[in-house]
Amino acid sequence: MVVGVLECTRNPENSHAASERAAFASAHVVPGISFSPDKVLQARLPAHKTPKFRAGKRLREAIKALQRPC
Repeated sequence: MVVGVLECTRNPENSHAASERAAFASAHVVPGISFSPDKVLQARLPAHKTPKFRAGKRLREAIKALQRPC
């Protein structure tokens, strides 16, 4: 099943700063989708939540900004 395309068109000028701004969490899924009962996957889920905690306050502020009405 193809769900989208990620296209990288250039390298970041400062890869450290770019990775610090990224907060992709593969353990976050949309409602209606769940993880398989695979024991290896279940054991890795806490590690996949790490970017969310690393981003900390910046992530919480970004989420609040997205929830504000236009």
